[in-house]
Order: sequence, then structure tokens, then C-alpha cells
Amino acid sequence: MPLYGPGAGIGYTTAPRTGGPGIPDIGFVIVMPDWLRSSARLERLHARASKEAARVVMMIHWRKRIPGHFETSARSKYRHKERLRSTKAKKRKFYKSMTDLIKTRRTKTKMTQQAPTIRVGGKASNTLRVSMLLPFGFPATFDRSRPGSVSVEQMSLEISSWTDAEMSEAAKQYRDAYVDSFERLTANSPQIRQQISGALSAIRNA
Repeated sequence: MPLYGPGAGIGYTTAPRTGGPGIPDIGFVIVMPDWLRSSARLERLHARASKEAARVVMMIHWRKRIPGHFETSARSKYRHKERLRSTKAKKRKFYKSMTDLIKTRRTKTKMTQQAPTIRVGGKASNTLRVSMLLPFGFPATFDRSRPGSVSVEQMSLEISSWTDAEMSEAAKQYRDAYVDSFERLTANSPQIRQQISGALSAIRNA
């Protein structure tokens, strides 16, 4: 399901890096509104505002939503793969845990307390590719040979899952962050602010 940014949609992919740390890339697909093409300066401002907004959205996602992936309710909310009965029994007996993705809680602690590395690439006139890298506490050699076992790739997908409601919320946050950034960047340019004020209001209220 698409998200909506300044002028068009934000999509995302969930392709985990096999054997490596991190959350799958999030792709922000931007269609530049026609009014931005009226000058090279506006296009540059659009590029900066788009990338800054992408970073803001991912930091909000890290602070607000990533911790929720380590709660009991995440199993149904994010449609986790069913764990083996024997696995759940072991966790309950030895680690006093019935929560997916939690055994010793070290991974949760690292992922929710160590700030992520956020990388933004691509062109704001087309597609921004946003990577949020988090310390992933599972080794690349994690056993996935037993039928029904949960692989590193599966856990990565579960941690990176978004609900439709979260995507809609993130879209609104992206629009707001984009407008906030654009207004800040043009704070000392009253002529530009006057020129684009109506368009920015339309983006924020879309």
C-alpha cells in the first residue's frame, strides 16, 4: 500500500540483507510537483527538504514503532511466522519469555537504545532510497535447517514490517516534515515563501 508524500507516493520494499545487520531499505517514491520545476533553486530546496523529511520519518519510526516489534502483541499485529512449539517451550522454561524476537533481550536493547544509521540516496525528483541500519543481534550462521525454524531473514522482515495504519501515519509525518523543512530553508527568502505558501499548505493538508 502506498504512502503519500509531496505530490505523490512513498512506497517501500522489504528485502533483507542476507547475513548482515540492519532493517530493509525504505523507498520514498517522489513525483515532483510542477510548481517546483519553475526554477533550479526551488528544485534544490525540494531535494534538501525531501531528504531531511525522510530522515525525520525514519527517526520517528525508530523511536515510536521499532520498540513495538518486541512486544507480545507484535505477533498478530505484524503477522509473525508461527514458532515451533518446542522453541516456545524452551524460551518459556529457560528465558521466561513468550514474546517473539526476545530471548535475552539484548537485541531489543541494542535496537531500541542505540541510534540507527540512516542513509538517504537517490534523487528527490524520482526515488529516494532510505536505509536504516540497526544492530541486529543474530549471527549470519543462525540455524535455519530445521523445518519450521525462523531464519534471520524472517526475523528481519518481522522487525521491519509496517501496518497500513503506520504507513498512513508516516505519510502524514513525511508531509509535515517536508513542509517544516521547506519553510525553514526559505525563512530568509520572503519572496519565495510568498510564492510557495499556498502549495506548501496544500501538501500539509493533503
